[in-house]
Amino acid sequence: MTVSNDRPSSVFKKSARPASAVAEMLEPRRLMSANTSDITTPTNWHWYQGVSATFLANAVSSQSARIVDLKVQTTSPLTFNAALVKNSGAYSSGWWWYYGQTAAQVANDVTVNHARIVSLDPYVVNGKVLFATLLVPNTGASAKAWWYYVGETPTSITAHVNANKGRLVDLEPYTLNGKTFYADVMVSNTGSDAKNWHWYYNATPSTISSLLKTNDSRLVDLNSEGNGKFDVIMQKNDGVQWFWYYGVSASKLSNLASQNGARIFDLDSYSSGGSTVFSAVMVNNSNAIETTVGNILRGANSTAVSGAYLRQVDGPVIADVNGERQFEPASAIKIVAAATALLAVKAGKAHLTDSITYYYNPADPTNPGVNPDAYAHTPANALKTSLQNAIKQMLQVSDNRLTFAIEQRFGLAALNSTAQSLGMTSTIWNQTVGNGVPGNYLTLADAGLIYDKIADGTLLGTSLTNTLMGLILNQTNYGLGGFIPVVKQEAAKALGVALNAPAAVALANKFIAQMLWGSKGGGYSLSIAGSSTTYSLISTAAGYLELPTKTSAGTVYRKYAYGVFVDYATVPIVPKGVDNPPVAKIGAAENSAVQEMVRGIIASALKTWI
Repeated sequence: MTVSNDRPSSVFKKSARPASAVAEMLEPRRLMSANTSDITTPTNWHWYQGVSATFLANAVSSQSARIVDLKVQTTSPLTFNAALVKNSGAYSSGWWWYYGQTAAQVANDVTVNHARIVSLDPYVVNGKVLFATLLVPNTGASAKAWWYYVGETPTSITAHVNANKGRLVDLEPYTLNGKTFYADVMVSNTGSDAKNWHWYYNATPSTISSLLKTNDSRLVDLNSEGNGKFDVIMQKNDGVQWFWYYGVSASKLSNLASQNGARIFDLDSYSSGGSTVFSAVMVNNSNAIETTVGNILRGANSTAVSGAYLRQVDGPVIADVNGERQFEPASAIKIVAAATALLAVKAGKAHLTDSITYYYNPADPTNPGVNPDAYAHTPANALKTSLQNAIKQMLQVSDNRLTFAIEQRFGLAALNSTAQSLGMTSTIWNQTVGNGVPGNYLTLADAGLIYDKIADGTLLGTSLTNTLMGLILNQTNYGLGGFIPVVKQEAAKALGVALNAPAAVALANKFIAQMLWGSKGGGYSLSIAGSSTTYSLISTAAGYLELPTKTSAGTVYRKYAYGVFVDYATVPIVPKGVDNPPVAKIGAAENSAVQEMVRGIIASALKTWI
């Protein structure tokens, strides 16, 4: 899945074609679906804002894509907002797009191409109404009874809907000579095209929210009137997972799409407070695992950003929810320090027996979680240990003091070099772990890379890989925790017996005894400026999982790298020792997310044991 809000360089802005030009025409292909608001099959997609026609044409060509929503953002220079999907599979359609068209030219485009309009965006240049349009073939099995109108008022729209027994599929406001008019497209609301639907104009967001609940509906079209109100088309909620937003920045909109594992199919921009902001409607663009896991994490805390990731070692990505989002990983980034130290050992530049000096806080001498920069480092509070034990304490009890010692021993440049050499291009180690934020950065995709290279042995070689797997939290020194219930459930399911049936218990126990696992997690509790009742919680974990799989050649291990994070969750401050249900909810959600993410691969491995 690819999500973008790229803006072109100035060369693209300068090369926009004049408004009178006719835009691209693509040879029609067999139409499977022109309307993508109902399709949730995961696909590659992009969205762009403030781009030229040339930029869009190049994007369409390079991505083998088609535009599914097109809006003019500015008229001088002429720029567009657009949502694109890969033009294949469930999204495959012949199509055309045009801009700078008069009403007469639009009519001609429809006739010449034997097409119907799916998006009709009016814009005014020097008092003249022009149109940017998207068309699809309207022939054969794809043909529909349809109509479009310009210069409409709410009264005339209602009259046309009633006369045609139609259903609006696109509704766009525009202002001409100080008056608001509408362009609209409708199809016959009969037969297979019949839907329970509603439309409203000049409605506030709160009114829209209320109407969505009353009508049990979801939005399929959302456009700004420019006054804080919107025109909408909604249809009966058919179980499709969807999202809608308004008044958000371009970067925020991209983040929301990634967080939701969703695809934008309807997009608009308008001015608010002197800035360009966006409204959008999204539909689920995730596979079954991503949908389940994403919903679990998003339900943990309404303020948090979250993500989950699972990839087979040296194989495909199985689940990716916000996997490319940089987040503050807290102590989860310490795996990079461990890898750096062991790479130095591999190169003969260090030894596991080397002495490492670290410093404790005299006011809190036994606390490994202190901020090492918050107290003086003097001979009086210095201790020594071996490099091997320093790595162990860093990974198993997350000792910030020993992490700082390893950081000082090898240098921040070496830590960042390790990450970059593995292709972890979004990983940045800026400062001492324990300092809080702004701090260090990681992505789950990057974490997947390093655990992939650890698990397949290519990073460290066999001997040092085994050393690291013994030093990290693993099945021997910590247990398999949340994996165990999944194994038991899937063993019973595979055998078709009750959970506590002897055969299921025996199968699960044999399988669990041979599972291998390692992980490094982390978390921060950060104060929120001006708040005495809440704080911000960061919680994350990443690691590897190896599942014993029976083959004709014996037992082999299927290996996987995984990760989850919940970032900047606002939770209440409670007295020490008092339960904090919102925090517990986040922990439970992370555990549940990992369980559901690996359930399928555990079930697959278990089947080889039967």
